[in-house]
Amino acid sequence: LDVPDPSVKVQQLVVEVTADKSTGGFRLSLYHRYWLLNLTGEPLYVRQTSHAMSEKLSSKCLTVGSPIGFDFASGGNELEVLMEGYSWTQSFSIDKQTADGLQLKLTPDSKGRERSKQETPVRELYLNVTTSTASGKFDRTIVISFEPEIVFRNHLADPLVVWQRASPS
Repeated sequence: LDVPDPSVKVQQLVVEVTADKSTGGFRLSLYHRYWLLNLTGEPLYVRQTSHAMSEKLSSKCLTVGSPIGFDFASGGNELEVLMEGYSWTQSFSIDKQTADGLQLKLTPDSKGRERSKQETPVRELYLNVTTSTASGKFDRTIVISFEPEIVFRNHLADPLVVWQRASPS
């Protein structure tokens, strides 16, 4: 079922109809197959890709901490992810078996402004992808979370400075 939404072109919902034997009526369930959840701390963009049609569909912004219902448009079966300052990731499947435990590598975007010598160079960024089945009456939906590989939370009164020693690779 395609439902118009002013913020995006179309929201695709699954419609499930079951007979209720106790009342003789029908139960109608509407749901998204997937909920995408951004836990990175920064806005994240996702877009559907279709290898069969060699095209990329419009992107959606995942704001931090707000789940967004998602389902594939016809013909597509993979996603790509983008964060500001980085290039699109390689496409990946989000079915529960292949997405859980996946690590996405975001590489710095080569376009844009030149960086000054005083600025810290931008390095690769790794995001972990986890999947889980929603609980209770939402158990038809798979929640796909995007999280940073490493998170620092400073509970001190002073700023925290973190650096990594150079490695041979």
